[in-house]
Amino acid sequence: MKEKLDSKRYLFLSIHQQYAELILEGQKTVELRRRKPKIDKGDIVILYATSPTCSVLGTVEVNGIIEDSPTAIWKSSGKKAKLPKKRFDAYFESSKTAVAISLKNQLRLNTPISLVRLRKLFSDFSPPQSYLYLTEAEAQRLGVKK
Repeated sequence: MKEKLDSKRYLFLSIHQQYAELILEGQKTVELRRRKPKIDKGDIVILYATSPTCSVLGTVEVNGIIEDSPTAIWKSSGKKAKLPKKRFDAYFESSKTAVAISLKNQLRLNTPISLVRLRKLFSDFSPPQSYLYLTEAEAQRLGVKK
């Protein structure tokens, strides 16, 4: 997969299954990251649930993105992220900045796209540790709508 960006960006995000489920249920409306991805309001996040699921479960739209100190991000977004404070502190332990990606318009796929299927669609596919960018054509191959 290439890291070429289109006018609408598609972020393929690796996330633990429990958090992907909370996002798709509308309970988790903020995803936290240490590095700010190149995305903006209106871009699409493709949710890939990590092991043991190893499947794309759905998509969500970026509602906004904030970069600030971990303390400020916890105050503004901690509850929305559905992450215990202890895990938040451990995740951002040595970070000077934190990123909060606000999410909306969740869409669960009728049929998850397995890792086996992803590798058939993209011969060079390897799930990212954090995230990667898809082109519009690659997102469409997954069935992601504009």
